[in-house]
Amino acid sequence: LSVAAVGLIFIPAVKAGYNPPLTGFLVCVLISFVTLFMVSADRKKAVPAFFGASGGLLASLVFAEIFMRLASTGGFSGQPMQMLNYFILHYPTGVKDARGIFLAGVMIGAAGVVMDVAISISSSLKAIKEESPSVTRAALFGRGMNIGRDIIASMANSLLFAYAGGALFLILSRSYFSYSFSQLLNSEWFTVMLIEIMSGTVAIIATVPVTSFFGAEILDKS
Repeated sequence: LSVAAVGLIFIPAVKAGYNPPLTGFLVCVLISFVTLFMVSADRKKAVPAFFGASGGLLASLVFAEIFMRLASTGGFSGQPMQMLNYFILHYPTGVKDARGIFLAGVMIGAAGVVMDVAISISSSLKAIKEESPSVTRAALFGRGMNIGRDIIASMANSLLFAYAGGALFLILSRSYFSYSFSQLLNSEWFTVMLIEIMSGTVAIIATVPVTSFFGAEILDKS
């Protein structure tokens, strides 16, 4: 279903001229909704996880834009992006902005990890509430934040290894040349990889308090 949402909704919509980041966000929210409510039929777990995942996705989009502006990059580090930008500039395609495709790609790349964090915290809070029905809303929120703090480091590493693994051939090929550390930091492909990792990490960090807040609110009223 997730692959179908990207292939049958996102790509046709972008080719038809719709805004890539906004379309990507709406498609990711749809994927989150379907996935989380299929994984957990329990509303008390699925609803906080959905709001947390949506908040994390929005954060990844906003901070990817900020990081791109700070780095003064358009995300054209790879041959596929450069080819897409060439088609946009020289042919009548429906796509208006290759930069927007990159932003949407960053968010889509972080979607799976964000949903993982959200449902993990939400499920943990529900288990705590079932074991200790008298636990307060503030205590639930605090425990959600503590659980999230433990998750953040491992999930950030997951993003790091995923993107570094994808760029391994570039890193290895550059090792045959006398690249200094400053040259590496100023290479656009390396900057783009850092933007992807940092935006995904921000998404994970933002997911924790949002999921904890809604989880505490919903469980406290149950």
